[in-house]
Amino acid sequence: MRAGTGLAGWHGGIVDCFHDHNYHLLTGGEFAMHPPGFHDYTVHLLPERADHPVIASLPAPR
Repeated sequence: MRAGTGLAGWHGGIVDCFHDHNYHLLTGGEFAMHPPGFHDYTVHLLPERADHPVIASLPAPR
């Protein structure tokens, strides 16, 4: 980031870590709780994208 490359992340990996190191000052916030009504949901992986690096280690789509 110091060189201008930026910062990318997602839910638990970006705002729910390093609570004791003031990391929230870098990200602009920290995870406190899911809002009321939060529900689990199913993600359907596309078989034609099964080789994508982000999902390659997940079980094959049914």
